[in-house]
Amino acid sequence: PRQPAAVPAGIPISRSGATYEQTKLYQQIVQSGRSPYPAPRPWYPLGGGQWPEMFAGMYLGYPYACKILVQHMANPAWSMPAMAGADDPSLPWQQLISDTKKIPLYIAVDTVIAESTAYADYIVPDTTYLECWEFPGVWPVVPTTVQGVRWPVVDPLTSRTPQGAPMCLEQFLIDIALHLGMPGFGAHAFLEGGSLAVREDYYLKMVANIAYDGSSFLSWQNGTVVAQGPVPDASAAELAAIRPLYQRHRSALSEAQWRKAAYVLARGGRFENYPAAYLPNPAAIARLNDLVQADVLDTGVPGWVTAAHQVTPADARRTMRELIAQGQGGDNPPWMAHTYGAGGMPCQIYNPTVAAMRSAITGLPFSGVARYQPPANIIGATLAAAAADGAYPLLLSTHKDTVSSKAYSVADPWLLEMMPEALVEISTTDANRLGLQNGQRVRVVSATHPRGMVGRVRVSQAIRPGVLTFAHGYGHWQYGAGKWVVDGSVFEGDPARGAPVRLNAVMAKDQSLGTAAGWATGLADPVAGGQAFYDTSVRIEKA
Repeated sequence: PRQPAAVPAGIPISRSGATYEQTKLYQQIVQSGRSPYPAPRPWYPLGGGQWPEMFAGMYLGYPYACKILVQHMANPAWSMPAMAGADDPSLPWQQLISDTKKIPLYIAVDTVIAESTAYADYIVPDTTYLECWEFPGVWPVVPTTVQGVRWPVVDPLTSRTPQGAPMCLEQFLIDIALHLGMPGFGAHAFLEGGSLAVREDYYLKMVANIAYDGSSFLSWQNGTVVAQGPVPDASAAELAAIRPLYQRHRSALSEAQWRKAAYVLARGGRFENYPAAYLPNPAAIARLNDLVQADVLDTGVPGWVTAAHQVTPADARRTMRELIAQGQGGDNPPWMAHTYGAGGMPCQIYNPTVAAMRSAITGLPFSGVARYQPPANIIGATLAAAAADGAYPLLLSTHKDTVSSKAYSVADPWLLEMMPEALVEISTTDANRLGLQNGQRVRVVSATHPRGMVGRVRVSQAIRPGVLTFAHGYGHWQYGAGKWVVDGSVFEGDPARGAPVRLNAVMAKDQSLGTAAGWATGLADPVAGGQAFYDTSVRIEKA
């Protein structure tokens, strides 16, 4: 079986579980006159890709067997509820990933050897955010069109291919495609000319597409908003700012395209003029008038000093008066230039798409309106009934602490100095009832993880009685904290990065769809498949 960097002895790796020899598709079942419900596994067409069902499909061979697993920017062994954790091969994900019959080949693309990556047959080095291309957007609450473009601050520090390109996800995919002779790669990959041999051949054309977009970005003209059209050509200073990129990848774009792309690259993206977010609506104009007269624009700092790109409060007031003048009149049109939702509705009380869907397991229709539904498993049995005997009196929760809120925070020694570990946090009321004190070692146990996990207690009046919580970001056992053998050489990480505690493994599995051997995924939202982090009943014991 596939092994991670270090597997504790004495815990057998199970390979038991059902295998589907063939899959009966929905249409075939309906045509045969039988009910298609329940399906062998849940389907979530209303949600994005959900890890538990992806891995369940691999484990069960449903709807087809997995031949190669390629993982990028993902650490399911550390992140998922109930599925994996702390070098425990008995947990579902570790059972699956260790079975080379279910996953014959596992390729991970990562910047570190993390909890999941440690099991990979091949690790492709990837770039960090300072070395890669990104095209971030914004949340819908931002009223203007924004398309960010983040290009590498430094050349990637990863190893190079024989052709001199930095190793990363994109280069790996391109080189695989070239090796397979796939069309659309290599020389003359694009109809307009140009090759696709390195990542910049692709990303720079994305930048050009943003620069030439003629309809997505608006501007004010003659008292109304109109399509802005392509961006202007870059200035000499802007061209100079991107010259190293231009010199290295000059053939990726035409000269005309470079002048437009440089305008976007020099700004870190394309940003719609803020006034273009608002149409000439009388109510909006009245509000602008209020703002012009209010003090909210003042800084409160005497002698406001401005740089060339800044404006004074007086400048801002003058600009707003001009906008008000431009927006006078009209027949009360919508006040937002960009409306959100189907048909431009800002709020959708009833969703017909959801109402037309059914649970793949129960066959019951989903509700098209918001409603309260008690936490339940996938077949609809409520979790409160399972916890009614009082054996697991506390509700497990998790939170993000202000000191360490991300998976990679433990790599920062200054943050670790401020908060060296996460603690099992409970209320003063529960601590007094259980006879627990700060710093005491305890074991947290759930019905589906009787082995439990150990951590130290922190007693707090800020925690609600009946709730147990822990901070996100800790509990790594690889991710720079492990030991690895590479080409016969042993490498050891920093033990401090393995700071406890992370209680994901204790979170409840949904055993209503478990196999005869007990393999099951974590609880999930029945509509979109979101994983349940807050619905597990636990008890706490002195360790």
